[in-house]
Amino acid sequence: DSPYRQRSESEPNNPPAAATPIDLGVTIHGLIEEGDVDLYRVTLKQGDRLSAEVVGIRNTRYVFDARIAVLDVDGNELTANDDSVLLPQDPKLSFLAPKDDDYMMAIREDAFGGDLDSIYQLHIGSHPRPVVCYPAGGMPGAEETISLIGDAAGPVVQTTSLPASIGTVELFPEDKSGIAP
Repeated sequence: DSPYRQRSESEPNNPPAAATPIDLGVTIHGLIEEGDVDLYRVTLKQGDRLSAEVVGIRNTRYVFDARIAVLDVDGNELTANDDSVLLPQDPKLSFLAPKDDDYMMAIREDAFGGDLDSIYQLHIGSHPRPVVCYPAGGMPGAEETISLIGDAAGPVVQTTSLPASIGTVELFPEDKSGIAP
């Protein structure tokens, strides 16, 4: 599921000049074939947060080890992620733009593999994307204020009601910029 509008990848989009222009707040459905790199261009203002995450290995029967990166307009890698403990082996990242400029999101198979089963959904937005919740629990039935840590913009503080019995709480980080997919 995604809170964002959906769109399909269109080739060619791997030379930097052919990077697909996008706005934040989109989920892209794509495919990585062997050696393929899909590029998406987004315009950001200084301090804007770009959060991105891939659903890859979670929606295929085969190992599709996705990697995402943020590149500047010259193709220099500014940040990247291969595997995330938060999203079982799928990558995620959170990035603050250092200046007003265009940036590229690059998605590929980590070892430049890929095939017709290497499908993905790439969620790109300005939502928070932390990785750690503190405290990690509380008293059943209580309301708990938690800090979500690991987002590029800093901790996100949220209050949540815990279930009356011991169990798992599904929590989606949210702030004024939006909610995480």
